[in-house]
Amino acid sequence: MTKTNSDDKELGLYFHAAQQQTPVADDALLARVLADGLAAQKAHVAPAPRARPAGPRWRQLLAALGGWQGLGGLATAGLVGVWLGISPPAGLDALALLEPAAGLELGPFAPAYGLDLVALEEG
Repeated sequence: MTKTNSDDKELGLYFHAAQQQTPVADDALLARVLADGLAAQKAHVAPAPRARPAGPRWRQLLAALGGWQGLGGLATAGLVGVWLGISPPAGLDALALLEPAAGLELGPFAPAYGLDLVALEEG
């Protein structure tokens, strides 16, 4: 199959002529499309939601927390926090050094302090 430059020009003329014309829909076509759309809307009407009686407050709270699974995770995290607060492991004692003492400047050794300088760094 051979392709010439004149074929592209002729095809370009057809495309240009098609772009200049504005498509106009027939009124009868628009009326049929509107009637079909209204019929489809009536066929797919969702039933109105039934009003459920409000349950006890504890059930509403339980649902807001994610059910029994969410409440179980929240209780577990709370108990672990209490456990670590009462009897911390030996490795957590090193984190106590990060608290600045009176007159002690930890500088770059404490990553928790000096985070305001991170925003100023380039790169």
